[in-house]
Order: sequence, then structure tokens, then C-alpha cells
Amino acid sequence: MVSNNIRAWLIIFSFSRYNIVSIIIIGAVGFGDMLHTAASNTFIQTITDDDKRGRVMSLYTMAIVGTAPFGSLLVGELADLIGIPNTLVIGGAACITGAFIFIRKIPYLRILLTADGYVGTTSELTTYDSIIK
Repeated sequence: MVSNNIRAWLIIFSFSRYNIVSIIIIGAVGFGDMLHTAASNTFIQTITDDDKRGRVMSLYTMAIVGTAPFGSLLVGELADLIGIPNTLVIGGAACITGAFIFIRKIPYLRILLTADGYVGTTSELTTYDSIIK
């Protein structure tokens, strides 16, 4: 949820016209990125079996680091077309939308995970009772 609030700062940053305010806001956005990265790594490592953790983390790292250049290319082209402030608003709105989608999935993740570990996949989740039994 904190990460979601930090993404709202990206939208606020797009309207900032003062250097000192922009520096403070972009610092908050950077803090949110670090917080999100740490939380994502912790979550993925927590739900992954010990014998598969290295493979899962390598795929996760490849997905994050490997797709960043394509995202940068897309954002750069979009900034040329509609301007930097508008691109920042769209990027912030996309991040907030993604965060809300993830927040809606949290109850399913809580059902799938127990103190003993992994219980099933989301495709196996038809009712709460079938997973809990």
C-alpha cells in the first residue's frame, strides 16, 4: 500500500515546476522504488520452495532487468509524442492501477499460503472451502 501512495507522488512530480520541490518529490519516488523492490524480493523468496529459490529469483531478476530497456524506450517515445509531464501522469496512473490489481489478489494469496508453505495454485482455487480442507 505504501508503494501505491509513493506512485501518486510521480503524478504530483509531473506538475512540479520548482527545483527544490521536484528534488524532494523524486526522492520520495526513489524511496518508494527501493521499498517496492525489497518487498517484492521478500515476497517471492518467501513463497518459493528452498530448492527452487535460485531459479525463481534468476527469472525474476531477468524479467525486471531485461525488460527495463524496453520500458525506457517506450517511455522515451511516448514522452516525444505527448510530452514529459503527460508521460509521467500516465506512468503514475499505470503503477497505481497495477497496485490496485495486486491488492485485489492478496486475499487469494493468503488462502494459497499457510504457515506450512505452498497449498495450491490460483487455477486450483475454485472456492475457499476446497483450499482450506
